[in-house]
Amino acid sequence: TALAPDDMSTLLRVLSSESQPLEAVQRSFQSQFSKASQFKVGCTLCTLLQDRTITRSQRVIAFSILCDLYRNESNTNPFLPFFLDSLEMKPEPWERRFIVHLLCSPPSNRDTFRKTALDIIQEYASSTAHHQDTPDLTSLRDFHYERAPTPLGFAAHAMRPLVAAPVADGPEGEVETAWVDLEASSPAAAAAAAAA
Repeated sequence: TALAPDDMSTLLRVLSSESQPLEAVQRSFQSQFSKASQFKVGCTLCTLLQDRTITRSQRVIAFSILCDLYRNESNTNPFLPFFLDSLEMKPEPWERRFIVHLLCSPPSNRDTFRKTALDIIQEYASSTAHHQDTPDLTSLRDFHYERAPTPLGFAAHAMRPLVAAPVADGPEGEVETAWVDLEASSPAAAAAAAAA
């Protein structure tokens, strides 16, 4: 399901914090949204990025939040396929360099997150700054899906945009995974449902 209007307003306020260091924006995000709701909000961020309905600085913040959400988790970030898809869609050069940096830098490297979104855009817009070869996207994708459960039905044929979300412990104490449909949780889907 889509975010409630109040939650969407809160998310847009967080995304508009372009003059604050990214790590401060990430803390604000964590304080505004409960752990249980953060995956759903992350899906909304993916939709906003994919639909290109937010500004450059908001895109920097959105990518940084998605990168940071599962930084301390033992499994791979469930939004990793979205990062890889974003690279394949040939983003602007500065954005491509920023995404590659997020993918290739170790989680302990927090220097980038001490800068503001505006600083990031200016820095990565330089043709010589942070030049890194694009990683092997196929290997990264295979690594992710080796550690993620296999979706069933239509999802197994990539007919819907699904990502794997860690959920509460199962009955035997194991961590279970739910597959969430990005399309069904998008603001556009909610608007279409309301109009039906």
